[in-house]
Amino acid sequence: MREFGLSYPTVAKYVRLKPMSKRTKNKEVNEFICTNGHEFKSKLLPGEVICPTCHSNDCELGTLNGAVKEDAP
Repeated sequence: MREFGLSYPTVAKYVRLKPMSKRTKNKEVNEFICTNGHEFKSKLLPGEVICPTCHSNDCELGTLNGAVKEDAP
């Protein structure tokens, strides 16, 4: 913040605004697997997820046990 001459309230204001564009409230949780084999769950869309273990953004819907049925109840 100091490097760019910004105050804490200014930065906090914009940090609070950004997540509003990607709200995940009341969305379904999907299971993902990254290219390194890490399984995790996320409410984000497939193009937006990042593996929490290795921080890879090459993730697909599914698990090690097979693909997740997208039409499942």
